[in-house]
This record gives sequence, structure tokens and C-alpha cells, in this order.
Amino acid sequence: MTDIQDYYENLLIIQYHDLPKAGATIGVVVNCATGDEIQQQLYEAFDIDVAVGVQLDMIGDFVGVKRNGLSDSDYRNLILFGIAKNNIKPTMKNIDDIIYQFFGNSVLAENGQNMSITYILSTSYSNIVQEVYNQKLLPAPLGVDVSTILEVPVPDLVFGFERGKMTTGAVGFSTQDAVLDGTFLTKNNLVGV
Repeated sequence: MTDIQDYYENLLIIQYHDLPKAGATIGVVVNCATGDEIQQQLYEAFDIDVAVGVQLDMIGDFVGVKRNGLSDSDYRNLILFGIAKNNIKPTMKNIDDIIYQFFGNSVLAENGQNMSITYILSTSYSNIVQEVYNQKLLPAPLGVDVSTILEVPVPDLVFGFERGKMTTGAVGFSTQDAVLDGTFLTKNNLVGV
């Protein structure tokens, strides 16, 4: 029994409340009125978190993202990059917010302060990172170039230094309490851009 059917059955007056035929009549009316819950089924069929195969292909077409032989899991992540890019006003604040909302700390955008953005992606996206670049799915403010894509195990643990008063978002080599397990950036971390 559905929530809608339960709701309407509970509206029956007391003398009809426990009668099976009255409940069945409400069930028929509810199914007719809701089209056998086709709207809910349609919503669930194209939920990106559970869609597979052809369903994902249709979502990807709608978003404007090509599959190019990717598995469902990788294609789902590629579609999420497309959705993120298509649904924001591309300011650095909005980019940071939507990237964090969709990917958490596994994708970071660093403003180069020179009309360029560097994206740092977790190695968990290694199967799609070239497609993300080729299909231009990384958001950037108007006139700002995505200059570099780096692939590292943990994007928010990259070693580096501060430059003057400018903070770079890089971590130091240790804290007062422990040595950090960060990544040194080398040309091996650079994705073919």
C-alpha cells in the first residue's frame, strides 16, 4: 500500500474504515488518479544515483556529456561534472561551493590569481580526468582558463609553501603534533592538458 492510498483510506468515516471493499475502492481511485504512480517511477528511473545503462545515456545526452566507452560508475561521475558546470554562475565562490557539494574534498579548484584555475583531482577520477578536460566540463569564470589539472591521491594534502602574504592552500611538511602524509607535485601529477 502506498502513502497516498494510506492517506485517503484514513479519511474514510469510521463505519467504512475497516471494510476491505472500501479500502479496495480507495486503492482503485488512487491508482487511477496517480496514473499507477508513473510520475514517481519516472523520477526514480532517471535518478542519477541509481540510473544505469541506457538511463544514464539519456541523462548524459540531456546534460551534454558523451559516454565514450566509460563504465556506468565513471560516466555517472562525468555527468556530475557536467551538471556542476551547467548549473552555476561561474564565480570562484560558486565553483568552490558546487564542487564541494558534488565531490567533497576529492576535487579542488585553486585560483591562480593570473586568469587561470588549477584543478586538483583525486586519483579516484583517473579514468575520467582526460574526458573531463576534453569535454570542457570544469567550470571557470568568464575569461579564465583552466590551465592545469593535477591528479593526486588526496587533493587537500599537497605540500607547498606560502608566498609572501598570499596563502596557496598547500600544506606544510608537518604540524606540531605529527608529520603529514602529503603529495609532492611533479610532472607525473600533471594530466595531459
